[in-house]
Amino acid sequence: MDKLKLSYDVLETQRREYTRNGVLLRNIFSISARRPIASTIFVLVFGVLTNALFELATLFLAGSEYSLGRLILLIAALVAILAAIYGWVRWKYPDRFTDLPLYQRKVLVTLVSPRENGDYKDTPANAVINAVLYGRKGHAAPNALEKVVLVTSESPDSVATTEALKRHIEEGDREAEVYGISIEGKTISDIQRQFSVLYSNLLGKYNAADIVADYTGGNKEMSVALLKASEKELILPVYLNEAKQPKRSKKSKH
Repeated sequence: MDKLKLSYDVLETQRREYTRNGVLLRNIFSISARRPIASTIFVLVFGVLTNALFELATLFLAGSEYSLGRLILLIAALVAILAAIYGWVRWKYPDRFTDLPLYQRKVLVTLVSPRENGDYKDTPANAVINAVLYGRKGHAAPNALEKVVLVTSESPDSVATTEALKRHIEEGDREAEVYGISIEGKTISDIQRQFSVLYSNLLGKYNAADIVADYTGGNKEMSVALLKASEKELILPVYLNEAKQPKRSKKSKH
């Protein structure tokens, strides 16, 4: 149980850092990018505000062609415009500004690494699932997790491992979905588009704040693609470095 708690704490720390490290601006720019007019106004006003603040500093240091009163009025107007855009975005997409702890998240998307004979127990995916479910206060702790999406490549070992892990999750009365992707001969952009389709389906039922994306398992291309797709949709990405992957035989491929 101590190991599960440690893993949970690591994941929860990543969540807090993700929230603190500029997620507010990412929210605004990511959402507004889908609204070209609002995005353009925001960027232009932000640029003019920067120049106005520079002029204000120049006024006190070396003199400026603008009066103090005009600069203050201009800055106040620009700040009001930015605040209005931010307020509109927050009103339009309230779920993007919701910061939920891990135990209140409803969906976990995780990459399943292949194992011979479908032995899922030492996979990073299983380690993250156990940490999310039991790492906070033990087996009796309340947890909102409703669904686990198990992402597998087309390799036979990966499919077998995923199916075994799916049965294990369903024994705990939680929904498990297998999402197969193709990685053979695919670029990271190709794989990312497959994750975008997955997110499009999930976001029809859940808010972005309800979803966690674990990119620990899989191969490098799968991890990078899931991370990029998650950041684009403002879905929390997590990585459990402690879930070390054992050496695989040459027959096991992602």
